[in-house]
Amino acid sequence: MLSIKRQDIFSYNLPQDKIAQRPVYPYDSAKLLVCDKNTNIVKESAFSNISDYLSCNDLIIFNNTKVIPARFLGHIEREGELGAKAEILLLKKINENLWEALGKPFKKFKAGTKIIVDENLSLKIEKILDNAKVIISFITYNEKSIFEKGIMPIPPYIRKGISDKQDRVDYQTNFAKIDGSVAAPTASLHFTKGLLEKIEKKGVKKEFITLHVGTPSFLPLWQNDDESNNDMNVSALPGEEFYIYSKNVIQKIKDTKENGGKVIAVGTTVIRALESMALNTDGVDGEFYSTSLFISPGFEFKFVDTMVTNFHQPATSHILLVQAFMGKDLLQKSYTFALENNFRFLSYGDGMIVGDGVI
Repeated sequence: MLSIKRQDIFSYNLPQDKIAQRPVYPYDSAKLLVCDKNTNIVKESAFSNISDYLSCNDLIIFNNTKVIPARFLGHIEREGELGAKAEILLLKKINENLWEALGKPFKKFKAGTKIIVDENLSLKIEKILDNAKVIISFITYNEKSIFEKGIMPIPPYIRKGISDKQDRVDYQTNFAKIDGSVAAPTASLHFTKGLLEKIEKKGVKKEFITLHVGTPSFLPLWQNDDESNNDMNVSALPGEEFYIYSKNVIQKIKDTKENGGKVIAVGTTVIRALESMALNTDGVDGEFYSTSLFISPGFEFKFVDTMVTNFHQPATSHILLVQAFMGKDLLQKSYTFALENNFRFLSYGDGMIVGDGVI
């Protein structure tokens, strides 16, 4: 376990009214905070102007994972009657009809517990694991119809995690391709087709990687408010996620750097995938690999030059990654500016671009 002193880590108070409950429309009309690592200058712009901070020699990389409607709301069946409310969030497919999932109320589950989603769909708890994890099966199995009944797994800070039909559009990138995520790569949600065309017209090269996003670390990294306590909350660390190793992307990164361009990673998921590839010297092209990479201050970035990201929750692994990239002082300056200038925070909120010489 890494030992990180809490006093070395940036944290802040996030008012509830700063947390975006819906995205802005069109998506690229969100605000953009531009942060220059060379000059320590921050300034406000519009996300639709992000191409102004890119050059024709650059390579921008997105995550093309697709969010599955993996959350199911129902009731525990008790002696043929509907009992307590229950929630299941699918995490990983084990085989044709078995899934690892998060479930609540966890204490009320046992092997054999039946959960009724509606009159046509129910599931069964097959096995109890730990950390609120269970193995479930669908009693009537048809994957297409199952995901028609599931809801998008938006975070709990957005309308208490209860999504609607609009979230099926809003909480999915327009280039989502490969099923497997239970959370969106949210920095990419700002990129409309028109904005992508604008970036391409400037000559910026574009590539995609795939990393299936697991349950985000919404929990704080420390167990309590005692600032002298440096014991990290293990359950809040980034868990195992899976990415596809791409020799093509690695070669494009090397070519970009040799030609004087910069590698722009859109989102912390892309950063995690790329830096995992950089460390995976024996990777086989096209194969899935797991990563539990925890990026924190002191990490040496090998591939990524510029970051595009949203604003993150305090004291989480996501914001720790951002601090590792831009430093505590510039991070504090950036978030203070955003809070004072009505930026919208978290998954449906505004974005920022951070790099050397972007201004």
